[in-house]
Amino acid sequence: LVALESNFSNVDCIINRNMFASRNVEEHNLGTNDKPRKIWLGRNLSKEEKHSYAQPLNKYQDCLAWYYSELKAYREDLFQHEIPLEAKTKPFRQRQRPINPLLSMKMQEELKKLRDRRIIQHT
Repeated sequence: LVALESNFSNVDCIINRNMFASRNVEEHNLGTNDKPRKIWLGRNLSKEEKHSYAQPLNKYQDCLAWYYSELKAYREDLFQHEIPLEAKTKPFRQRQRPINPLLSMKMQEELKKLRDRRIIQHT
């Protein structure tokens, strides 16, 4: 078995929002200039392939949250994540994993947004 820790780096950095410019993708706006709904598709896709990817996203825009303000509140009657345990098994707390300080503040901001919208809750 390979330890999961070996698959992750402790020197993560904040993702540069312009990183897609250096890759082989292009931006498409499914919304308006006032309220953009951006997706990124591969430059090497044919027009038909781009259309087949963008068409369902465009058709079902009302089902997707493009901004935090569009997220609906957490409802336990709709879904709830559970971790099944065997009977008489006591869960244990794992050690806190180190997080790159550059990412820590951004993660806290994103978690606060999700908590404020009641998408997640502290347990």
